[in-house]
Amino acid sequence: MNTNNIFNKFSKTNNPIIKIPISNYKILNSKLSQLTSKILNRDFNYQNIKCLETLNNNELILLQNEFAKKYQKNLYKLFKPLILKQLKKHYLKIDYENFRVGMQIKSKWNKKNANFNRKVYYDKFGVLHESRSQENFCFPTRPHQDLSNNGYRGSGILIFYYQASCFHKDQSIMIFARPSSKVKILKYSKKSNYGNQIDDKVYKSLYWYLDKNLNNKNLIIMDPYTIHSSSKISEVPRIAFNIKIQPSNYLFIFGKDLKSFQKKLKECKNEIEKIRFFYEVIKFKSKENNRLNFELAVLSKLLNNNIKMKQHFNKILSFKPSKNTIQEFLCGAFLRIIHKDITNNNLKLIKNKNPKIVKYSCAYNLLNTIGLTGKFLKKYNSSN
Repeated sequence: MNTNNIFNKFSKTNNPIIKIPISNYKILNSKLSQLTSKILNRDFNYQNIKCLETLNNNELILLQNEFAKKYQKNLYKLFKPLILKQLKKHYLKIDYENFRVGMQIKSKWNKKNANFNRKVYYDKFGVLHESRSQENFCFPTRPHQDLSNNGYRGSGILIFYYQASCFHKDQSIMIFARPSSKVKILKYSKKSNYGNQIDDKVYKSLYWYLDKNLNNKNLIIMDPYTIHSSSKISEVPRIAFNIKIQPSNYLFIFGKDLKSFQKKLKECKNEIEKIRFFYEVIKFKSKENNRLNFELAVLSKLLNNNIKMKQHFNKILSFKPSKNTIQEFLCGAFLRIIHKDITNNNLKLIKNKNPKIVKYSCAYNLLNTIGLTGKFLKKYNSSN
């Protein structure tokens, strides 16, 4: 196994994150400070705690808007070398060259906001709101994993996180929890209307910790199974930047064995034989990487093998799933849809032998890896 591949590094450890030291971190942080100063029209330094303390919510909203639009290209140029260095050898250009840089902001709040007890609501555009009167950055991040938030696109999702602001003990800092054994999808609760918030009992049973590598010197990488939240108290704003990479195929799971895989794939006589061969390859790799049981469940659905499908879901889920829960996961994996947007009509589209498949969904990406997104894909979508 090629351990230089980020995905394979995750398979070797139960640590929820991978640390990548940034050689020119001072230059990166200085340029981000300069851009922020330009937007705020005043001197700003991410490593100056006084600068952070003076930030108000209107300024934080301004930063969000300006970095998302006018200064997005500037952010892209700053982070592109870091992303390419990590992904160029194992991922396709289409997957790593057209990313967007988002912001992860936490403002200040009082004790009233320091909990996860609120019921969230969604506006007419489907945007989540923690409150009708305050911005989302005025509340701690709920405990969750990001598979659903990325449309269930698969285990290969990577989230790059850079904390620009200096550390302060009174910030709402991102915190993590290690899985107890193998990496799995934890039981989630729907009571807060959040969709994938970790169940309260599970949340309280986990050991949450602050990683000392979470600073301006390192790029932190998470995967869709990373268990994370943020500390509940916030008296000093915190600003970070993140990038989500969602691969369009699974070639990244291979190392030196890629040529052998491609040679044997060509020897397969038909489409079903190709899927079965790919299933066996991933099954072998899943012995070292439990994450891949999600993909095995999806491939089992494509092969109409419900028994194996349920077996693989039992391996990737930390709880016993109901029939409806399994259908919801499949719905996300085939339709590239987040949990809250799944409807009864969506569920109907994946219940038959030829489920609908949306481009860049987990199911699509698996088929794309073995060259079956053309004629074979039409077969699946023609009956829907």
